Amino acid sequence: MNRLHEYFSLSKIMMKAINHQASLLCIVLLSLCTSCITITGLTDGYDKLTTTNKEHVCYLRDSKAAGAITTGTIYLVSAGELKQIIEKSDKRYQIVYEYNPNCPSDVCVPISTFVSLCEKYDAEPIVLVRYLDNALFDLSVGDIPLYGIDHSMYKPRAVYKYVPLYLTDLTGHEIKDDGSGNLFVFEKGSFKIRTDINSIGNWYNSAGADLQ
Repeated sequence: MNRLHEYFSLSKIMMKAINHQASLLCIVLLSLCTSCITITGLTDGYDKLTTTNKEHVCYLRDSKAAGAITTGTIYLVSAGELKQIIEKSDKRYQIVYEYNPNCPSDVCVPISTFVSLCEKYDAEPIVLVRYLDNALFDLSVGDIPLYGIDHSMYKPRAVYKYVPLYLTDLTGHEIKDDGSGNLFVFEKGSFKIRTDINSIGNWYNSAGADLQ
């Protein structure tokens, strides 16, 4: 009987240990899932903005004048509206920079670097933020307006789903969210190529573009 009692006692201790480990595992998994949900760049980011920053996000069509520029303001534009902005440019070339606020890649350069590139190629710089982020409102971009993607006409709210749909409508060509380039070059409003800062020079040289 004593041995049987010891056996059941040991079994209870082992079960408690197993349940404790299972509980710890659940807590760890829950923490990981919560971390995944808070990663920026999965959705449009509006809900994560501060109350003050939300007040500085507006639809371009609701602003007092098309193309209005206010420091610290992000204008949400549809693909059609951005296309009109590109077509009205006085420059021969227009370059849309799909700006990712938290991209670690070497092709995700500061906006000032992008603007310098456009000056080199005498192109119109157009910054289109991939999603909203609080850090955007602290950027110093001079007189360059910041445009955000108006994805209201697309059902998915996930960035990786609505971005290719938007860029496909903007360029008239099927664009996949595969990281193959964040610069979209237009010539007199007509889409020419998707590239990045490391490759755009080769295209300009082969295209015979006149440099300053």
